Amino acid sequence: MTTWTRLIRFTTAESSVPVYGQPVPPSGVSERDDDIGLRYHASKVSGAAPVQAHLIVGDPFGSESCIVTKSLLSVRTLLSPLPAELVGAPRCLGANYQGPAAKKGSVPILFLKPASSLSHPESTIVVPAHASDDQADYEAELVIVVGRTAKDVEPANALDYVAGYTLCNDVSARKLMAAASQWGMGKSLDGWLPFGPVIVSSKLVEDPQKITLKAVLNGKEYQNDTTAKQLWTVAETIVELSKGSTLSPGTIIATGTPAGQGSTQKPPVWLRHGDDIRISGSHGLGTLINTVVEVKKGAVRAKL
Repeated sequence: MTTWTRLIRFTTAESSVPVYGQPVPPSGVSERDDDIGLRYHASKVSGAAPVQAHLIVGDPFGSESCIVTKSLLSVRTLLSPLPAELVGAPRCLGANYQGPAAKKGSVPILFLKPASSLSHPESTIVVPAHASDDQADYEAELVIVVGRTAKDVEPANALDYVAGYTLCNDVSARKLMAAASQWGMGKSLDGWLPFGPVIVSSKLVEDPQKITLKAVLNGKEYQNDTTAKQLWTVAETIVELSKGSTLSPGTIIATGTPAGQGSTQKPPVWLRHGDDIRISGSHGLGTLINTVVEVKKGAVRAKL
């Protein structure tokens, strides 16, 4: 079990070196109701009070070496909760929610994204020129964060290997995905897996199959469903992905998206230049906010 209940990674006004921290909710607000993403966004765009957090020192997944200190720091830049070098290649499930065309197979549909696809809360989703007409789409997803080395995990113990949960937007270029029998070309573009804003410890999530996920594009809600509809549950996913394969601490597993992606709307809705896309989750997962830039419109590249 982790020594922290919620984990963020950030820089301060005094130092550009990223640190871990446990965010402090506003007075009278519970950790479960505290939305780190919205509070950080307000501090950036409207001058609201910055998010504050108690400094965490040591390995965030080492229960004996990790300490939540009394040192209180203000967040200047909120980063993805884990660095790319710790995450490695994110594991992702496809077609993992109940629906007319969904069918649970003998194993989950699994694909990997490169570490270069990882990006931060408030970062820009850059649609490069070669993909600008390939129908960039959003996908709200719950992310499992592995907390200790897992291999050949038994079903009864599967959730013991989960440090916590966070959110991601599995941005996808639909035409590129359909151009071949595997989805990699349409899933692997730089910065196309923003994740965060916070990791919520499994101690605060009694049942990961009762989490609500939403996607809101430019103020309009398109996705709103619960993880109860997952074909492969969190526990089953840990069991299956650990068969003969080591899941190291810091590994993240995106667990698929519920109905409501832009490609399924009538007419379809795609991510366009200047869009504001927000992925949110219950249980204190908060809101992951990103904007969209299309390079074909002369935009500069995002700083990731």
